[in-house]
Amino acid sequence: MRILLKLVGWLVFLVVGVTAALAAYLMFFFNPNDYRAQIEERALLDGGVELKINGDIGWSFYPWLGLELKQLSVNYPGQPQLATLASAGAALNIPALLGGSVQLDSILVDGLELNLVRDAKGNENWVTGTQTAAELEPKDGDSGRGEHGGELQLAINSISLSNAKVSFEDQIWTRKIELAELNLSANAVSLDQAFPINFTGSLTQTDSGELTTQMGMELSTQLSLNMQQGVIELRNLVSKLSIKQAGLSQALVVDLSSDLRLNQQEQRINLDNLKLSLTDLDISGKLALTDFTTQTLQGDINVAQFEPRALAARFGAELPTLGEGALSSAAAKFKLGGSASSVQLQDIALTLDQTQITGLLALNIESGALAANLNLDQINLDTYMAPSRETEASGEAAPAQKGWSKEPLFDAEPLKALNADLKLAVGKAIYQGNSIDNLNLDLSAKAGDIRLKQLTAQAFGGAADISGALDARDTPAKIAIKPKFTGIKVEQLMALAMEEIPVKANANLNAALTTQGNSLHSIINGLNGDLNLSAEEGIIEGIDMAQELCQKIENITSLGFNPDQVDRATPIADLKSGYTIKNGVVTNQSTTAGLDAALLDAKGKIDLPQQAFDYNLGLSLTDDLFQQSCGINPALKGVRIPVNCKGNFDTDPVKLCALDTSFVGEVIKRAIGAKAQAQIDKKKAEIEQQAKEKLQEKLQDNVGDKLKGEAGSLLKGLFGN
Repeated sequence: MRILLKLVGWLVFLVVGVTAALAAYLMFFFNPNDYRAQIEERALLDGGVELKINGDIGWSFYPWLGLELKQLSVNYPGQPQLATLASAGAALNIPALLGGSVQLDSILVDGLELNLVRDAKGNENWVTGTQTAAELEPKDGDSGRGEHGGELQLAINSISLSNAKVSFEDQIWTRKIELAELNLSANAVSLDQAFPINFTGSLTQTDSGELTTQMGMELSTQLSLNMQQGVIELRNLVSKLSIKQAGLSQALVVDLSSDLRLNQQEQRINLDNLKLSLTDLDISGKLALTDFTTQTLQGDINVAQFEPRALAARFGAELPTLGEGALSSAAAKFKLGGSASSVQLQDIALTLDQTQITGLLALNIESGALAANLNLDQINLDTYMAPSRETEASGEAAPAQKGWSKEPLFDAEPLKALNADLKLAVGKAIYQGNSIDNLNLDLSAKAGDIRLKQLTAQAFGGAADISGALDARDTPAKIAIKPKFTGIKVEQLMALAMEEIPVKANANLNAALTTQGNSLHSIINGLNGDLNLSAEEGIIEGIDMAQELCQKIENITSLGFNPDQVDRATPIADLKSGYTIKNGVVTNQSTTAGLDAALLDAKGKIDLPQQAFDYNLGLSLTDDLFQQSCGINPALKGVRIPVNCKGNFDTDPVKLCALDTSFVGEVIKRAIGAKAQAQIDKKKAEIEQQAKEKLQEKLQDNVGDKLKGEAGSLLKGLFGN
């Protein structure tokens, strides 16, 4: 037994001695630098790359199999240099490897520079001319597992990437993007537990040689790898970006923290505990992407209150001057749904200043289609309108433009790209001090075909119901509109465009109009359709129609009017008017209305292209209407008094209408006839009275007291006794 033990001991000593001797021989007598040329040749033959090893190759054999390379460069034949490396090294524990696990002391990479270039002809230096896409694809069966599919046991004390640089130059667009000062460190790398990773770097972008963007990057996290279950986790992920860009007044700082989990088997990516800070904007929530084929999205996003105007200024955007308090506060929360190609914002709850907005938004990223169904509780539009400019110091108003402007009102081309379906409900909107209630809008747009399906509201004392269409697919654009207004206070509507309101009335209007073009000139000249207007009662201010009528008739006929009693307004009742429009010329075949002490009928034309009109009005005087402010001579009752109204839109309203005196002869004739008839009636009454008196006397003399009783009483009563 003792001999056997000695034999075993000698065998072990012999194996260890031979191994140590072999290691010593390799360390002292084998120099890998002697094989540098063969290594470079093998890289060209097997990898198709030109490898240059300009520094020493260092190595160790046992117990750590170590390798260190210095001053390497790589490029494809005939292509600009692809990569250079200052130094790289790794050390593998051989006893651990014999035990079935991979244990590395460290992996060190320093001074790696990767230069990607696309030249002016589109050639790229990171692929060879003969390399195909199929050669770049991973081969079937390639995986991170061993040959027999066993789980890999991996442990690395440290990984360090320092002073790395990656640049991409596109000579077609004269653009260069450079990632520099890249540093990455990881310690205690293992597949059994989470390990820390830290990364820093910078990015710069130049366009045509001009620096446009600078960015600093920082990231830290705890990385957990479970290769068997296909799970990757980044816990306590914290990143920070500092961005300097042309147009930004100061650096834009972005802070992001979250927990990220990727489960390959479940095809799910979760982003939990999300917190994003973008200057003055704070966003929190969670996101999830499921089913890598359909890329279904789920999430909850909360945007804390912020000031939109200040945020826009930080991004270098200058917003127009609006009313006090406009864009001073905003906040939002919503659920995220849909997919990566068709995003939906559901259950939106947005606060903008004093307005609460709820609803749904959906955007198809591939087609650009937008769908929205939004509800606003109330909004003051006056707040978002630019304040009116003060009159210039000279006090001279600019001369009025003659004719309609030919300047385009809109560009039809962008309308052809619209693909939207919008539904909007507003509880209350304030516009120029007027309340618009229960506004409902239904609008669709697709490839230049824009349809206003419905626009309803209670506004200006009445109700509005409007539909229409804009077809921008052809040139000129075609426009159609069907407005219907019921009980509208005309004075409130006119106040939107003028300071002095000439008409007050509750009006009803319905129309069907078409036109074409995209300027006021073309729209007015191409206007066609029908329009009907009615009003139960109202008043015309400033025209003084009754006063003008009475004064002129008094001056002409001297029939005894009292013009001092005339009111300076013209009341209207039961107005009815119909219009046909052809190429901008409005023809009014019939207008009827009751005025103060008169009945009105009218017809005429309004030439919108020429901004002129020509009307003939007929006034039939009565004495039983309204205020009876004009004394009515009996000779004028029922006589149609013609009034001609003619002029341009800029004519003084007082000078628009003139009395047609052709009726005066008939009036005087009727007045003279009325006086003669009065004399005849008076004479006739006198004769009748005399006859009655004589008849009474004769009856009394002849009959005397012969008639007694009831018959006598009746007869006497007939003649007044």
